[in-house]
Amino acid sequence: MALSLARLLGAPVAVVVVAGYSMYPTLKPGDIVVVEKIASPAEIKPGMIVVWCTGPHSCVIHRVVKVVDERAVVTKGDANPAPDPPVPMSDVEYRAVYVVPRIAYLAPLAAAVAYDIARAARRLAERAAELEAYQRLVVLGFLAYLVALMLTPLVAPKPATPLGNLEALRPRVSLVNASLSKGVVTAYLHAAKTKLLDVEGCVARAAHVSARCAASLEPMGKGLYRLRAAPVPAAEFYKEAYLSGATRLEVDAVIRLSLGKLYARVPVLLHWEPPRARFYPVNCSLVVVNPNPSPLRVNITVIRANLSAGPGYSVKPLPTLRLQASLPPLGKTVEQLRGAQLVSIYISYPLPGGKGKGRIHAGGRCVR
Repeated sequence: MALSLARLLGAPVAVVVVAGYSMYPTLKPGDIVVVEKIASPAEIKPGMIVVWCTGPHSCVIHRVVKVVDERAVVTKGDANPAPDPPVPMSDVEYRAVYVVPRIAYLAPLAAAVAYDIARAARRLAERAAELEAYQRLVVLGFLAYLVALMLTPLVAPKPATPLGNLEALRPRVSLVNASLSKGVVTAYLHAAKTKLLDVEGCVARAAHVSARCAASLEPMGKGLYRLRAAPVPAAEFYKEAYLSGATRLEVDAVIRLSLGKLYARVPVLLHWEPPRARFYPVNCSLVVVNPNPSPLRVNITVIRANLSAGPGYSVKPLPTLRLQASLPPLGKTVEQLRGAQLVSIYISYPLPGGKGKGRIHAGGRCVR
């Protein structure tokens, strides 16, 4: 994780300070990373350390392990057991160019603080002769406290683990992977030093659309749990998400643990697919399938013709047939096109986000 210190919108250079162990030992908590703005998604390559953000103050600095396509990448913390869910290219903002280890600035900072304390102690010592006995005791006690405070990190026992005793005992829950299928988000979570008991609340968000979601939690053994969540009502939620052109879905869940609560966010990509059409010559029928969890309205134009018998075949056009169909989520419609020997079918449908219309083609010769 990374906390932005100088992340300015549109700034070519920013500074982040590492706040977790996900990139250990490459990046340690307290390290300062200088990052520069990524001008084009083509610059992103596997092995590059990038910063991607899901909000004004929510950023992650991880290494790219795979470039899915021009729309998404997969990142992973060097110390994490599994990669992150796919991240949209639009969220990847910066790449790391220089690292300032914490030791490089903490030591000079400690020296500057020690110098200021020494100057203050000298001034107090010069005035000590003017003070009463009890006042001198107060001054000496304060100076002793400051010295002890500075020496404590040097004489304190080293922790049993690199992360410290308390860090080793802290409950850990990590997201193994997440996917979206038929409108249901399925995520696998791995828990250590705790157990996941149930889901107390769940909200699904896509662009500006949000809805309550129904969620279930199932233990899979060996610390692995399966979380399933679906927005309610699903059809209305995905319809609004389709119309807004959303490409990312986030599920925010409150999970009750044996030791406290977990506020989990599971991101997945929304892939909107065009409808699929298949023409069956035997009964002269058209089947249009909607592979998306949102309802879809399509316009069907059927250009028809007959073949006339004679020394040579000739084509006799018939009136064009125009149909409209409302495809249910993950559903289909069947249209009978009898009455013509030849059909050419054009199906138009709205593109996500109101970006015009798409078109697919089918057709052939009907067999009587």
